[in-house]
Amino acid sequence: MPRSFKLALAAGLVVSMTGTVAQAAQYVDLGGPATGSLIVANMKNSSTQNGIEAKDSGGNFNPAHNGLPDYANFQIPTGYTNAGVWTALIASTPTTSTADYDAFINAFYPGESPTINNLVTNDPAYSTMSAGRIDYDPTPYLDLNGNGTVPISALTFDLNTFEWDGNINGDGGSTGLPTPGPNADNPWVVGQTTPGSPGGPTSSHMMSPFSPVYTIYNDSNGAGNAAGWYEISVTPTSGTGLTFVNGELVSMDVVGDLIVGLKISQGPAFPAVLFGEGEDSFDPGSFTLSGNDLDGFDYEFNLQDTESAVIFSGINMLFNRAGTASVVPEPASLALLGIGVTSLLLRRRRS
Repeated sequence: MPRSFKLALAAGLVVSMTGTVAQAAQYVDLGGPATGSLIVANMKNSSTQNGIEAKDSGGNFNPAHNGLPDYANFQIPTGYTNAGVWTALIASTPTTSTADYDAFINAFYPGESPTINNLVTNDPAYSTMSAGRIDYDPTPYLDLNGNGTVPISALTFDLNTFEWDGNINGDGGSTGLPTPGPNADNPWVVGQTTPGSPGGPTSSHMMSPFSPVYTIYNDSNGAGNAAGWYEISVTPTSGTGLTFVNGELVSMDVVGDLIVGLKISQGPAFPAVLFGEGEDSFDPGSFTLSGNDLDGFDYEFNLQDTESAVIFSGINMLFNRAGTASVVPEPASLALLGIGVTSLLLRRRRS
């Protein structure tokens, strides 16, 4: 076999093997240990604290009051829109840390110190849930030794990776359809089936895991209590991208513009049941992904904005999620792949 053909064959093997890895499952997972949340307020309001907490005038729980008993709440201070009104802090989970509530108050009511009622503790599952993923294929950008950089233009952001299973009453598991959702008691399940059809085809609609409409804490009449669901997007604007050495991802440097779309309805399967479908976008925000293989990789969402949607005016949103990113497959797997292919290439060259 001619030497030139041997080299071409070896080079083709590199492309094929690295391409296979990329296509199978190669992405940055925005999971791992994390803090922060996506919180909105001034959307679910009441003239009384009992109204927010689904209690009657005597302070007894009464689901007919259609409140949000699992979520924290506060009274809007004097001098602000809806002053004196009680509002729920609708977080992606009601078990958000008190530090997040403090950050929200400081952002939208600086200098004020309203009492946050119905405080809760952290949910361990929420502190490690994935905020989404960034897909990439390094094949076109690496040399035969696995060295090179995937530019930001080649990254695909998928931040809405949790499918909605039609569950609009998490605690009870009822979808409002003949058959309950297949995972009514699990707020973070990927790949749910079509609403009301366990075992059926997968729903095509993807929604963010931060959307409260999906969680088990959406009590009483379901999505009508915390009827916001989000579509999160990032447009990369700067940074070197993802840098590889010997097939291992050694550094990440990505900065982008963050937009959160809010739709107020009973979810994608019931777009006009509650208030009629409406949406608005909260922006501008920022997203950063940075770090190296020695110190670790970190991501951060930052957004603070006030918008109006449908019948609501002055909805405040704070998105301050930050955590640890990981690489799939693990860098060690990519490094071993790179070493194996390089060794094969060297043996071919010697022959």
